[in-house]
Amino acid sequence: MKKYTSTKRPAGIAQTRLPQSAHAEIRAIARTVDQLEADPIALQRVMQRAGIVTKKGKLTKAFGG
Repeated sequence: MKKYTSTKRPAGIAQTRLPQSAHAEIRAIARTVDQLEADPIALQRVMQRAGIVTKKGKLTKAFGG
């Protein structure tokens, strides 16, 4: 699993401590992203369910298709 960390923060943004559940959720999202990057067919299915692309892989009208 890739590490998603940033060493620089934009000016004016303070570092906050996230609750443990938030860390677990971020790790779950990172795992999902890694899985979808590895499997383009699964990524297309997710995008179809979200209404971003059609079954043929073209963008829906809502997203400029």
